[in-house]
Amino acid sequence: MSPEEIRQFDDPLMGRLQKKEDKNSKHAATTGGKGGNRKALVVLGILGLLAVLSIVSYFLYEAQQNIEALSSSLTQGQQQLNSVSQQLQTSQSQLTELQQDLTRNEQKLGSQSQEISRYKTLYRDLKTQQSEQGQELETIAIRKADQETVDALSDRAAGLEGEVGQINTRVGQINNNISDLRDQTTRNRVDLDQTRTSLDEVRLNTESNGQEIAAVKNSLERDYYSFELQKNGSVIKVFDVSLSLKDTDFSKQRFHVEILANGQRIRKKGQHVNEPILFYVDGKEKPYELVVNKVDRKFVTGHLSVPKS
Repeated sequence: MSPEEIRQFDDPLMGRLQKKEDKNSKHAATTGGKGGNRKALVVLGILGLLAVLSIVSYFLYEAQQNIEALSSSLTQGQQQLNSVSQQLQTSQSQLTELQQDLTRNEQKLGSQSQEISRYKTLYRDLKTQQSEQGQELETIAIRKADQETVDALSDRAAGLEGEVGQINTRVGQINNNISDLRDQTTRNRVDLDQTRTSLDEVRLNTESNGQEIAAVKNSLERDYYSFELQKNGSVIKVFDVSLSLKDTDFSKQRFHVEILANGQRIRKKGQHVNEPILFYVDGKEKPYELVVNKVDRKFVTGHLSVPKS
C-alpha cells in the first residue's frame, strides 16, 4: 500500500470516532481546552498507529513476493539438475557401449593376428617343401631317374605353387580386414574421447547448478540484519549480538571489530572487506555470519545473517 493510498484510506472505526468527537465537541469546549487536547492526541495516536500498520503490511507483502520468487527459482534449478542428470545417464550408457565395441574389435583384431601367424607359418612350411622338392627334382634329373617320377614331382610342385598363391590371397584379405578394424578402432577411440569431453561438460554444469541451488536454499534459511558501525568505540546491538568498531584502514580496506555474544568477546583484527566472520551462539546448530561490505575512514557497513529459528 503506497503512502497516497494510506492517506486516502477510510477507516470505519475512525469514522465513528470522528462522529462521536463531533457530537461531543460542544461539551468538550465547555469542559476546557485540556480535555479537548487530550482527545485530539488520542485520535492522532490511533491514526499514526494505523499508518504504521499499513506500512508494515506493505513491507510484509513485498517480503512474501520475494520469497515466492526465490522458491520458483529453486524449483527451476531442481528441474535443470534433473534434466542434466538424465543427460549424464544417457552419455554414460553411450560410453559403456563404445567401450564394449572397442573391446570386441580388439579381441577380433587379436584373433586375426593369430590367424595371420598361422598362415605365415604354413607359408614358410610350403616354401621349405617346394625348395626340398626342387632339390629332389635336380637330384633325380642328374641321376636320370624315371621320367614319370619327375613328372609327378613337377605336378606336386605346381600344386604347391597354387596353394602358395591361395595363401598369399588369403593373407592379403586378412591384412585388409585388419586395416578396416584398425580404422574402426580409431573412430571408436575418437568417439570415446568426444563422449568423455561431453561428460566432463555435463559434470561441470551439474556442479554449477548444485552450487546455485545451495545458495538459494541457504538464503531462504537465514535472516539478515544490516548495520553501520562508527569508529568511536560505541557499542550497538544487532539482533542478539553486540558489535563495536575499534579501528579501520581505508587504504588497505581492513578493519578491527569486537563481537560480544553469550557473554563471550570475539576480537577480529585486520579483517578484509567482504570476508565473512563465522561464530557460533549457544542454542544454534548453524553459525552466525558477519560480513562488512564497505570500509570508510570513520565507519563500516555490512550485515549479520543468522539461522532461522
